[in-house]
Amino acid sequence: SIEYMKRMEAAERMMDEERAARKLVELRLLRAKKELDKERREKVNAENNARDMVIKNEGLERYGKMLEGEKERLQEEVKRWKKRAEDAELQEASARLKNANRLEEVNARCVELQKLDFERERERSGGERIEPLEDKGKEDVNGKGNGGE
Repeated sequence: SIEYMKRMEAAERMMDEERAARKLVELRLLRAKKELDKERREKVNAENNARDMVIKNEGLERYGKMLEGEKERLQEEVKRWKKRAEDAELQEASARLKNANRLEEVNARCVELQKLDFERERERSGGERIEPLEDKGKEDVNGKGNGGE
C-alpha cells in the first residue's frame, strides 16, 4: 500500500506535469495566435495605409494639374488685362493728342481772326496805331484769360 501510494503520487505528479505542459503549450499557442493576429492586423493596416496614400497621391496630382491649369489661365488673363490697359492708355494718349491738335488748330484760327479783326479795325480808323485786344483780358478757347484776369 505504500508502494501504491507512491505510484499514485507519481501518477498525480505526472498528470500535474502533463497538465502544466498542456497549459504551457496552450499559452504558447495563444501567444503565437495573438502575435499572428497582430501581424495580420498590421499587414492589413499597412495595405490600407498604402491604398490611402495612393488615393491621396492621385488626388494631389489631380489637384496639382488643376492648379497648374488655373495658373496658366490666370497668366493669360493677366496678359489680356495688361494688353487692355496698354490699349486704353494708348487710346487715351491718342485722344489727348487729337484734342491738343484740335486746340492748336482752333487757337491758330483764333489768332488769324484776331489779326484780321485788328487789320480791319486799323483800316477803319485810318491807319492809327491800335493796341491788340488779346492783352486786355480776352479769353482763349479754354476760357482762360491772356493776362488780364
